[in-house]
Amino acid sequence: MSHLDSISGERLWTELKKIASGRFAGPVLTMMMQLGMAQHLGFPPNPDVAELGKVYERAEGMKPKAMTLIASLLRSLEEVFVLDKRLKVSTDDRKLCIFIITHREDDAMKKPDDDVRLSRALDLVLDTYCKEHQAHIVDRAKELLKYAGAEKALSIFEKSALPRFPLTGGVLLKCGVPKSKVMSRVYDDLRRMWIGSRYTMSEDELFSHIDEVKAKYVKT
Repeated sequence: MSHLDSISGERLWTELKKIASGRFAGPVLTMMMQLGMAQHLGFPPNPDVAELGKVYERAEGMKPKAMTLIASLLRSLEEVFVLDKRLKVSTDDRKLCIFIITHREDDAMKKPDDDVRLSRALDLVLDTYCKEHQAHIVDRAKELLKYAGAEKALSIFEKSALPRFPLTGGVLLKCGVPKSKVMSRVYDDLRRMWIGSRYTMSEDELFSHIDEVKAKYVKT
């Protein structure tokens, strides 16, 4: 297997990605790990093949992305960075792997209740989409649901329109919130308040909390 060490990470990742998204991906990846290829590809010496088997079994029918399966072989974020250093994966693939490993142990994702898992996926999207392109976060949430085997929740998630946060930065400006890091913090706090209401708080209800939240960050 030592000949793999002389092959570029980019080329290895191209081929590994094909394998992990192809037919019998789970059994093939398992065999590769058992044959001693793990460390030559940037995986830890003892990749979690048991977790891979579980994820493959429950997600196979939902066509998970290659990185969704590969994430199951890793136990920590440190292992993600080691893998990335060897394989030079794309930014999107790396962020997907980090997202899955960060959230797969969430209590909601480990419960067999699809309503709970759907709610958690929505929360993750709505709590982060302003910080990054929304489509990327939505895509990662879908892969997380596949990882958890939440087929019903995934189907509903794909068909549902995301709730829209009623307030805008313009409203905050009119209320005297300075256009700085303070505005970002006030906006985030109000968004979390809205998420905590299960997206039911109206613009007027949120508006009534602006001064209260602003006072946390603006000294008078």
